[in-house]
Amino acid sequence: MFLVTGATGNVGGEVVRALLDGGQQVRALTRDGRGQGLPPAANPVAGDLDRPDTLAGPLDGGGAGPFRRSAYGRDRPGRHRRRGGAGADLR
Repeated sequence: MFLVTGATGNVGGEVVRALLDGGQQVRALTRDGRGQGLPPAANPVAGDLDRPDTLAGPLDGGGAGPFRRSAYGRDRPGRHRRRGGAGADLR
C-alpha cells in the first residue's frame, strides 16, 4: 500500500496512475477525502500535511509512500508565497 500526498495535483496524480498501472494499491491523501478526479482504483483518504493530527488514519497500515511537498504555501486564499520568499498573487 502506497500513500501518495498531493494525489489530486499534477505530479501526485501521475504518481497515483503509475503505481496503479504497476499493480500497486494506492491510498490518495486529499484535504477533503473525496478524491475528485482520482482513478476509481485509488482509495481517497482525508488528511492535511499542515495538520499532523489528521494523518494517523491515512498512515495506518501503509508500507511506503513517495513524498513531495511544494515549495509554495498558502498564507491566505488566492495568495501564495514561496517559503522564505516574497508573496505572489496568483489570482
